[in-house]
Amino acid sequence: HGYEKALREAGIEPLAPVIYPLSRIDGTQAEFEANARGMLGFLAPLLTSGEPVDALVCGNDIDALLAMQACRLCHREPGRDVLIAGYDNIWNSTPEFQHETQPPFATADKRNNLLGRELVRLLRRRVNGELPAASQSVVVPPHVVTFR
Repeated sequence: HGYEKALREAGIEPLAPVIYPLSRIDGTQAEFEANARGMLGFLAPLLTSGEPVDALVCGNDIDALLAMQACRLCHREPGRDVLIAGYDNIWNSTPEFQHETQPPFATADKRNNLLGRELVRLLRRRVNGELPAASQSVVVPPHVVTFR
């Protein structure tokens, strides 16, 4: 909802999400290429229309790496013709990274280290009787990382 709200505030009507059923088995080059080609089937209308998209926001970094390859398959260069963003900031620690070593344009780091610290802090406070019985909620905002 935040993504859609931000686009509308910028005067851009968001497109409907594209949901791609990813298949991961062995992390091989053949699997990576097959997944990228499968994703291209879903993205082709957006990438090759009379008004092709100039950016893709993916739900995770693995999808971003696959989307980059899918763009190349239809002669759209990531980072030049289309900007691609991921999520998780794990793009360089996934098996897919061996097949697509260029980072996405941007990614959101959930800051798992800070999330873990907050969970431990809440647990200690709960054990020490310092919290009310009600559930507690702590927000750790993600950090946007850009590479270009």
